[in-house]
Amino acid sequence: QCLGLASFFNRLLFFFVTPLTLVLLSPLLSLTTTALSKRVGRGGLWRTMLYRALEMSLVIIFFSYPIISDLAFQAWVCDTFTDKSGDTRMLRGDYTVECGSDEH
Repeated sequence: QCLGLASFFNRLLFFFVTPLTLVLLSPLLSLTTTALSKRVGRGGLWRTMLYRALEMSLVIIFFSYPIISDLAFQAWVCDTFTDKSGDTRMLRGDYTVECGSDEH
């Protein structure tokens, strides 16, 4: 809750945007680490930087894919609760969101 991730939409947005941002920043980070390490491969600085950026991007995607997929599928799963006033369908990922409402 410190990050403002209490609502389902905020969690979904955070876990979609963060990996994308890291992947977009990976060429800059790999350029910095390549320049600082002074270990340039046969193809030169840019080729080494691109290989490292690709490697970082694949690792980020590999670890973030299951989390993002799970959250995306939770957006469609609803649980039904029965009380005296009738049946209520709530979003499984966030029980404050009623299925079929404008917020859903």
